[in-house]
Formats: sequence, structure tokens, C-alpha cells
Amino acid sequence: MTSYRHIAVDAAGQVTKGTLQTSSREDAIRLLSAQGLTPISVQRQILSTNVGIFGKSSTKDILNLFDQLATLLGAGIPLAEGLSVLSERPGRLGAQASDLLGSVRQGSSFAEALKISPQSPSDQTLALVKIGEETGTLGQQLLLISDNMKQARKFEQELIGGLIYPLILGLLLVATVFFLAHFILPQFE
Repeated sequence: MTSYRHIAVDAAGQVTKGTLQTSSREDAIRLLSAQGLTPISVQRQILSTNVGIFGKSSTKDILNLFDQLATLLGAGIPLAEGLSVLSERPGRLGAQASDLLGSVRQGSSFAEALKISPQSPSDQTLALVKIGEETGTLGQQLLLISDNMKQARKFEQELIGGLIYPLILGLLLVATVFFLAHFILPQFE
């Protein structure tokens, strides 16, 4: 059983939100309809400990999705089929691809699906995806985005690595001055 988040409207026009445990998205929609609710949105609930700040996926998750989808698109597989293949994978990648596939099958563009998904990337990334869709070069754009994200992560790691040593020296300096001021200098008075 999989958890599905849903937003639905009842006969009185009241919006309800919740989660359902069903085997598929279609079963969740049928169950909501049987309860007299009109489903607005039904998405697989992503359960993961690898979530970045503010509930968004980490850069690593989005990078992994873009890398694999770019490979499939480069092999000539259509977007919906590529997302379908990726949605069958276990774990976070499958859940992300399944959510995106649902939005794409409902008529949204891939950029719109990314924008409304819980793992929404930056506005710049969304713009590049939209350009890729409009020009028919989505696979190439995803590779470009992926390469840029890898370079940014590498730069960030190098920057952090480069700042650790001066930070440690600064902390040792402060600790040494504190030790001298509170324990050694008072002995000379």
C-alpha cells in the first residue's frame, strides 16, 4: 500500500485534504469518488529522510532525476514513457517521477509539473526546462542543468572545505586568548 495525498471538494463545495492508503492512484480516485468527493489533486506521498530545507528535495535528488530522465530522452524515449519507466524505480526517484507523470498525463507541461511538485527546483531551472520543451531539446537542457548543478555542488563543497581550516584556526585563537586572559594573566597580579 502507498500513501496518497489528496485535495477534494464535497457536494457542499467544501475543500478537504488528507491522505489515503491504497495500491494505486486510480484506486485513491475511485475511493474518493465513492465517498462523494470530487478529487482535485491526488499525488503519491513522498516519505523520505533525505529532504532539504523547507521540505524541498535536496539538490542530489533533483540532479538524479534530471540525469536519468536526460539519458532516457537522449535515447529517443518520449517524456511520458521516460517518467513512467522512472516511476517504477523504488524509493524517492520513483515517487518523484510518479508525481511528475501524473501531472504530465493530466495535460501539464513538464515545467509546470516541476513547478507545482514538492521538489520544485529554482526559477532558473524551470525556465531552462520550459525552453527545452518549447524547442524540442529537453534532453539536452536537462543535461545542461545537471552539469551546472554538479559544478555548483562541487564549488560549494570546495568553498566549505576551504573555510574549515581558517575557522578552526580562528576558534583555536579565541580559545587561546580566553585561556591566557582567564588563567595565566591573573597569576601575575
